[in-house]
Amino acid sequence: MTVTNTGSNTGTNTGTTDELPRWSIADIHESLEARSFTGAFEQLGADITRLVALFDEHDVRRTPPRAVTADDGRVADEVLRAYNATTAVAQELGASIRSVTATDTRDDHAQALLGRISATTTPLTTLLARLAEWVDSLGVDDLAAVSDEAAAHLGPLTRLQARTEHQMSETDEALYADLAVTGSSAWNNLVSTVTSQLAWDVEMPDGPPMRLPMPAVRGLAGDADPAVRRAAYDAEMAAWPTVAVPVAHALNAIKGEAITVNARRHWSSPLDASLFANSVSRATYDAMTAAVHRAFPDLRRWMRAKAQLHGHEGGLPWWDLVAPLPGIDTSLSWDAGIDWVRDAFGTYSAELGGLVDRALTERWIDAPPADGKSGGAFCMHLTGDRSLVLLNWSGSLSSAQTTAHELGHAYHNVTLATRTPLQRR
Repeated sequence: MTVTNTGSNTGTNTGTTDELPRWSIADIHESLEARSFTGAFEQLGADITRLVALFDEHDVRRTPPRAVTADDGRVADEVLRAYNATTAVAQELGASIRSVTATDTRDDHAQALLGRISATTTPLTTLLARLAEWVDSLGVDDLAAVSDEAAAHLGPLTRLQARTEHQMSETDEALYADLAVTGSSAWNNLVSTVTSQLAWDVEMPDGPPMRLPMPAVRGLAGDADPAVRRAAYDAEMAAWPTVAVPVAHALNAIKGEAITVNARRHWSSPLDASLFANSVSRATYDAMTAAVHRAFPDLRRWMRAKAQLHGHEGGLPWWDLVAPLPGIDTSLSWDAGIDWVRDAFGTYSAELGGLVDRALTERWIDAPPADGKSGGAFCMHLTGDRSLVLLNWSGSLSSAQTTAHELGHAYHNVTLATRTPLQRR
């Protein structure tokens, strides 16, 4: 079911007994069993079927080069509007499902829906490849001259046109989209499920063992007490090998699929495919890599200095890698941490600072670590200018920085609120 309750903090490095916020989308769908959700899901399937028929009717796919006509402009207008409208609904429904699976991977109904939404929306991936081929055949600039929608999407359509150099045939792209549902996508979901349900006993130095979910164990890496940090490290070293086999199989399957498909798409290396997907040139990547290499001596000096401050001979052990400096208490209550983020944002603009309170009032944030909750942190666009922000709050300055980082993504989504799904790409 959709998370609507308020949870309490988990872990020892919290500096607070404050209740932590839990996100809710109850104003959109009260639950994944609600008629609003099931009806929208059924409608999405019908809309995707109609969208495929629209592409087929106008033969939107690779076509012999020819002069662009006014009719092509009308087709581009209709196709782009329909694709964006359908994709927007698909993304909102997908985010609604993930709002549950991200916080409770033990919810079997939500997990089943996650598989269904992947299968239902697979044609959108195939249609995007067909749209790219059609635009490349006719020329994006010529289409933009006769289509208001194409002109409004000149940037993303230009990217799609460039992508065609590395697309497989229409049949192969469609086959890969179908297979990915039970391939890399399923393997990725397995990793999330297995790791989110992993918990372990941490031998606390000043009390009985505490059984904590792994995100909470990871959060102890920044505890001010070195004995707590070492206990958390020992717990991780004991816990992770218990899921090593499925996680390793998943990683090998995901990367193996990528290597095979990238070769079929004529990428010279997986790195080149990743750079293109992230709109980063090879020259930019090389410059960033060179800067990192130049910084290594300074970074190593800092690590050696930090090791000495913590009383270590030689290198810095892993359990003190992200430790605060000795004698400095960096623990924060949730209220103090969120105040810190709000104040920092406010120095940039009132709008950015106000986003913090809006995210709290409208319940965008899910903060506490919990059994069955995904590790790490992320920001996910939900609908309109609204996002969902997942945290695993540990009561540290690092947690506050992560909160600021993810709310920064939420602000980015606010600025993109009037953009279509294709423009957001």
